[in-house]
Amino acid sequence: MSNRNVLLSLSLSLNIALLIFIFSLFLSVILIRTNPTQADFKNYIKKEIKINAENEDFVTRTFLKLFAAPSAWIFNLDVERTDYSLFSTYHIRIEGRDCTWIGINGDFYLFEN
Repeated sequence: MSNRNVLLSLSLSLNIALLIFIFSLFLSVILIRTNPTQADFKNYIKKEIKINAENEDFVTRTFLKLFAAPSAWIFNLDVERTDYSLFSTYHIRIEGRDCTWIGINGDFYLFEN
């Protein structure tokens, strides 16, 4: 292999490494900026309570809608949030069950149940 081929191969490898670095940096900045807060999680839980209320009968639905905001506030008091900068985890123990959500890119995903 000639010196020219070696230099071209090395140059291509460095360019690929630089592109990967820039992409990783860009992705990290986006994830850090869209990492949900404790307030975002509270709003998410409140919205989930209201959505689940739609599937219930009229009396239960009305009751759940009336108390969605207070129950989200009470629910949020026992939330253990761990911030990893790129994402956060939210851990709650409900009636003896552990539930963990992952908050990433402005959204929440139930991880354990």
